[in-house]
Amino acid sequence: MSELRAQARRTPGDFQTRLRLARALVETEAWDEAEPEAREALRLFPEYGGADGPWVLLGRVHEARGETREAADAYRAAARFDESAVSLARREAELRAEIGDAEGERAALARAVEAWPYDIEVHERLAELYADAGDTRGAVIERRAVVALDPADMAEARYRLAVALRDDGQRDAGRSEILRALEIAPGFEAALELLLELRGGGA
Repeated sequence: MSELRAQARRTPGDFQTRLRLARALVETEAWDEAEPEAREALRLFPEYGGADGPWVLLGRVHEARGETREAADAYRAAARFDESAVSLARREAELRAEIGDAEGERAALARAVEAWPYDIEVHERLAELYADAGDTRGAVIERRAVVALDPADMAEARYRLAVALRDDGQRDAGRSEILRALEIAPGFEAALELLLELRGGGA
């Protein structure tokens, strides 16, 4: 650490040195010292993204201080320069959820599935968020994605898709999905109730 500090003093404009020092300070949880080093590295190379860059280091500093929104913003900034950074998008989404920022959580998870569309849990959470926001079409898209990924509980997945289709006004398609769910689980009570509704036996 002392050698890194000395090298940073000798070559203050060397991005790699400042970044290495910032990383070392973060690893030792020297948060107050790490922040200015990370910001200086960021000033020297603002487009540097990825999991080991200055934006991520700033995110870790903010998390350690309990500055949740600032941490989420830092991870969002890091992901701008690394579109494949699924873990950054997911961590940002978790932080947005902690502070009740549903819109920000949706946006972060949408970026995550764009980069890696094979995570069932992310699609399920996105479907919930779209439904809560009244975006019925978005909920249908995400529920279809869950079904396409062959989840362990396919009857439940098809039931959830049927609910989304009903909410989107696609009653016939919803009825078809419910019938598929009941083929898998004939005694699925919630699915039976929804089938009655979609056949005109309910509201």
